Parts: sequence; C-alpha cells; structure tokens
Amino acid sequence: MEIALMHLQSENEIRDLVSRYCFALDSRDRVALRACWTDQITMDVPALGQGIPARQDSYNADELSVGTIALMNEFSVTQHCCTNHLISVTADTASCKCYVIATHLFDLSNEDPWITIGAQYDLTLQQCDGKWRINTFKWTQLWSRGNDRIWAVATERAAAKLVNQ
Repeated sequence: MEIALMHLQSENEIRDLVSRYCFALDSRDRVALRACWTDQITMDVPALGQGIPARQDSYNADELSVGTIALMNEFSVTQHCCTNHLISVTADTASCKCYVIATHLFDLSNEDPWITIGAQYDLTLQQCDGKWRINTFKWTQLWSRGNDRIWAVATERAAAKLVNQ
C-alpha cells in the first residue's frame, strides 16, 4: 500500500508541476518557469506559423527560460490550460502526456489579434532533490485557429529586445 500511495503522491506532484509551468508562462514568471525544468532540458517543439523555427535540441534551462518569457512578454495576454494527464511513475523518473489549449492575444493593427492552439505535451521528468522536474519536453500541435502571422511578429520583437539588453 505504501508504494501505491507514493505513486499517487508523485502523480499529484507532476500534475501540479505541469499546472505551475502553464501559470509561469501566463504570469511571465521566469523564476517559476525555470524551476519547472532540470538544468538541461531537451526540447522537441514544431515550427509555429511563420515565426518560430522548430527546436529539437538540448538547452540550458536558465537561457531557455529567459527567451521563453521574452516571447510571452510580447503577448497582451495568454492562457494555457492543461487537461487529461496520463502519468506513469517508475522510481525517480516519470512520463506525462496531456492536452493543452493555449490562447494568445497579440496587438496587431488591422489584423486578427488571436491565435489559439490545441496541443499535446509529452514530458519526461526526473526527481531532483526530492522535487519533480521536466527534462524532456515534446510539444505536438494538433490544431490551431486564428492568425499564424502573430508568431513571426512576436518572435522578431522578442529577439530584438533580447539583443538590446
């Protein structure tokens, strides 16, 4: 029974971690976002619209969190909602698959300012100092609705601001 309770506790902690990740994106909290990841994180993210190239590599989590929040800062508002978590725990490693609906509002004059994306997250996690952290993040877009051009403009603006810092 004790092992079953430990697995349930781990599953709850992982669900909480994915929710904290989404809240960190939406609140533009770089420190909270960084706390969701191991020091090196492998990303597998498809190209988004005309703006964000595919990312399939390992990244320094400190640097990635800065760039991710810079991009999120370009949106007036975002909301990432995660559901249907399927979690498997084995000792100090785990996997989590879930659906995400992410809505983004970007101020573009004379154009549709919205993009909403339905996606699937496939995560691998590991325990670090007693806490679950994401070490592999695969993001699969299932559908989108709205103005794909938003990604190009947001990425360009965020990159320019990072260069000027």
